[in-house]
Amino acid sequence: MYTNRKWWIGKFVVFGILMVVLLGLLTQFLWNFIMPDIFGLPMINFWQGLAMFVLAKLIFGFGGGGRGKWSGHRTHQWKRQWVEKYSKLSPEERERFKQKLKDKWCSWEERSTQPEQPNTEPKA
Repeated sequence: MYTNRKWWIGKFVVFGILMVVLLGLLTQFLWNFIMPDIFGLPMINFWQGLAMFVLAKLIFGFGGGGRGKWSGHRTHQWKRQWVEKYSKLSPEERERFKQKLKDKWCSWEERSTQPEQPNTEPKA
């Protein structure tokens, strides 16, 4: 039983190393195939490709399989919370809230609906 576990751990370690190497090579290949021609950027080596892959995973996440805070049934929880808060407001509070949103986000409408000033300069 103990040797079976060692064999399984050994396979897992080899598979992990192989995946890291393949992901680094894939990132390097895709970068060198696309980026220098399109944007005139320099080519990268394996280590830079591996570092870029790790950086991208840190920035964009590791794909938690749909069990994270922003997935599945919790995706629209913020919407339910806002509906609940809004429904508890009195009519006066609702109007103030609407006006505040309008002042903040809809000021471009007022500018676009204002009539242009007529040109009063004399024509030559």
